[in-house]
Amino acid sequence: MKESQIMVLDENEKKFVKLLVDLGMDKNVAKTFTSLANGDELRSKQIQRTTGLSQPEVSMAINSLKEDDFIQERMIEREKRGRPMMAYSLAKPLSKVMKEIENRWRMEKQKEKRKIEKAKELIKEF
Repeated sequence: MKESQIMVLDENEKKFVKLLVDLGMDKNVAKTFTSLANGDELRSKQIQRTTGLSQPEVSMAINSLKEDDFIQERMIEREKRGRPMMAYSLAKPLSKVMKEIENRWRMEKQKEKRKIEKAKELIKEF
């Protein structure tokens, strides 16, 4: 990420987001995932600034990534009153997450292929 006053996705990271979306990942999930891909631990507000997403969009993306076991969260206690902050980071190395994404993509393609084969069988009966 390039740093000016705030972190933003650079051109390579934007290309990475596009590839993830092309592989079937939701765009907001892909942006959130990419913001964490360098291994840094980020708070929700930092992810919002990096990705340009709203707080609800980041929350939904984080929930999706947690369901997939791609990210982990850590509670940060505040010195003042108020709710503790959460910090997020990848739950495993990026290469392992990418392998899981690849495996899921392959399984989806196999399902689609089986559907095509089923359709071919059905048209024989027309």
